[in-house]
Amino acid sequence: MKKLFDPSSPILRFLTQAAELAWLNILWVVCSLPVITIGASTAALCTAVRNMIRESGHWNSAAFFHAFRANFKKSTLLWLILLAALALIGADVFLLRRLFPDQILWLALPGICFALWLMVFIWAFPLTATFDNTLWNTIKNAVLLGVGYLPRTLLMAVIHLLPVILFVVSPAAFYGVSVLWLVLLSAVTCYTDLWLMQKPFAPFLPGETE
Repeated sequence: MKKLFDPSSPILRFLTQAAELAWLNILWVVCSLPVITIGASTAALCTAVRNMIRESGHWNSAAFFHAFRANFKKSTLLWLILLAALALIGADVFLLRRLFPDQILWLALPGICFALWLMVFIWAFPLTATFDNTLWNTIKNAVLLGVGYLPRTLLMAVIHLLPVILFVVSPAAFYGVSVLWLVLLSAVTCYTDLWLMQKPFAPFLPGETE
């Protein structure tokens, strides 16, 4: 019983980390409510979660808001570019569906564009949170890493799309865990992304291991 409450026990460490992720997730949700701040909020979440994985730095509220302010300009501009691109993809789907209502081929081009968009979205914010670079180089590096580590990118894409997949397969199950999505989804997804990105990032970070 004493081992169960030992701070170094695996169970207690897991529960502590889950609680910390839940709190970071709540901060992310609150700071993302204006929509325009989703980019800054995501970059701040990436910074805090990365510190948690490395067990260095801080991943509390103060650290989150410090990263939010530090990355606000660049990450907000990145998000607005991605948001505009997503709107264009949606408009293409709408127009192509009206022009070719009986053909499934209209999905091909928007589908490719969305896959590229998701790849940039997955990689760009962790890059913004980890490296000091220009916006264009961040987007370019997101594409290069996404293609260079394609199996990891595909796995992360599936994780990001898991709520959509679950909704399509079983709406009832989706709504049944909707509270869990709200409390943990973004932080756990971010944690998984950054854990999978350790190897790609390691060569560019002195002292990092894969």
